[in-house]
Amino acid sequence: MTATERGAIAALAGLALAACAEGGPSRSTLLDVGDSVPPSLELSNDRSALVWTLNSVDCLTCKLAEASWVARRLQHRSPHRLETVVVAVGESSGRNREIVAGFLASERIEAAIQMRTPRQHAGVFGRSAPLPALYAVGRDGSVLATVPDPAAPGVPDWESFDLDEVLQRLARSFERDEQLDTSNPTRKENQR
Repeated sequence: MTATERGAIAALAGLALAACAEGGPSRSTLLDVGDSVPPSLELSNDRSALVWTLNSVDCLTCKLAEASWVARRLQHRSPHRLETVVVAVGESSGRNREIVAGFLASERIEAAIQMRTPRQHAGVFGRSAPLPALYAVGRDGSVLATVPDPAAPGVPDWESFDLDEVLQRLARSFERDEQLDTSNPTRKENQR
C-alpha cells in the first residue's frame, strides 16, 4: 500500500469517526413500519415501546397537545406493559431537559427522555422526519406503526388527525405485538 493510499484511508476513517461522534450520517429514508430501530434508542426490548419524537422548544407551546393526548391514553391503557421514550430534538443542555421533563409531568406522561441534536435525530429517523411523531415499536425492536405516516405527502397537521383513530391504530399495533408473546406460561395457549 502506498503512502497516498494510506493517507486516503486515514482521511476516510477520520470522516467516518467524526460522523459517528455527531450522530452518524442522516438516513436518506424515513424510519417506517417494518424497520428496526437502532440500538442508540436504548429500548429495553422486553416489552412494547412508544417512541415520541418532538422539538424540545415545542414543550413551551401548544403544538404537542394532540400527540400528548394520544401518548397519555396509550399509557393509561397499558401502564405496566408499555415503555415510553421521548426523543427531544434540540440543545442537549440541562435546561432543555428540565423543560421537557416539566412538560411531561404537567401532561401526566411517564417517559425516559433522550436529548438529540437535529443531526442525531436525522441519523435515526431520517432527514425529513416529521416532528412531533409517534412510533409504536414491538419487543423485537421493529416499528409496528407510525403517526404521521412517512409516506403521506406534505407537512402533517396534527390538528387535522382523528385522534381516536390514531389511538386505536397504535393500540391495535401494541395488542398484536402482545398476542405474539408466547413467553407467558399462564396463558392457556402456552400451557401443555
